[in-house]
Amino acid sequence: MDRLIDLTSAITRRGFAIGAALAGTSMLLPRTGATAARQAEDFGSLDLPTLDIIVLHDGYDGLPDSIAAGRYLINITCDAGVEGDEGIAFTRPPAGMTAEAFLTALAPPTMASPAASPVADAGPGGASPAAMYQATWAGGTSALPGESSSVVLDLTEGEWIAWGDDPESTQVPTILSVTGTFPADAPEPAADITATFIDFEITIDGNLVAGDHLLKVENTGAQPHLLYLDRYIGSGTLDDESLATALEAAMSGADMPEGLNPETDLESAGVALTQSIGTMSWIPVSLQAGTHSAICFFPAAGTGLPHAFMGMHTVFEVTE
Repeated sequence: MDRLIDLTSAITRRGFAIGAALAGTSMLLPRTGATAARQAEDFGSLDLPTLDIIVLHDGYDGLPDSIAAGRYLINITCDAGVEGDEGIAFTRPPAGMTAEAFLTALAPPTMASPAASPVADAGPGGASPAAMYQATWAGGTSALPGESSSVVLDLTEGEWIAWGDDPESTQVPTILSVTGTFPADAPEPAADITATFIDFEITIDGNLVAGDHLLKVENTGAQPHLLYLDRYIGSGTLDDESLATALEAAMSGADMPEGLNPETDLESAGVALTQSIGTMSWIPVSLQAGTHSAICFFPAAGTGLPHAFMGMHTVFEVTE
């Protein structure tokens, strides 16, 4: 999944917010424990089946071998020994493809040679394997060492991979069998903000005021997408034009626009891991008044260029 063009090879799916994309240094800060602790209030009344998972450096504790199809509340706690932010995401390989073959196809060149990836595109710019766009991505969540976070997502019948949403994550992927029919009466969390993906735009709608919220993330685009929310804390002005200029500067190696230092001017407000077309997930977020950005760095089919460089970003305001 991180077979991007050379210019953006440092932009990995995991661990970096827009600051890393623009400067190659600033680590993503996902929802803190304070936000995650509110999940009981956000989700507790829904009577959803729950998976409580501990994210270890090399795998997961608390993940069963088999579960029934359904809408699940996923609660994770990252072990203190985990380096950086890590988490769990759920991916179902394309029909007719085993989990092992799928993971081999997505492995970076250091983990599997091109010859070992029969479904890999060999297109210009280090294109990503075709299987990546044919798979089903249900979403996921991440947290810092010692912290917790939550997500509600749907798991349908089939063989799923629970993993770090990145071939270079240290957690060994776990195969999860999901059986039975997805319930028609699965309760839907009452979100008051919605993030919608299309190819290649993000819209943010709803109750954009400071405070605690439940965010619904929905992908209506053909390609998989993911979401990074950041609050601008710099002394200048961040708008769609300056964000686009900053991304162009990252591509060309030019200086960042005045008033935008990604290392110091952006702080994370939330993250939703990769989702494919027709999927929904829900995450709790805590928003402060001010300017925010929403951005997707998933690599585009055919080129591997992160969607952010194709205009998949937006800037919006949160009021008091």
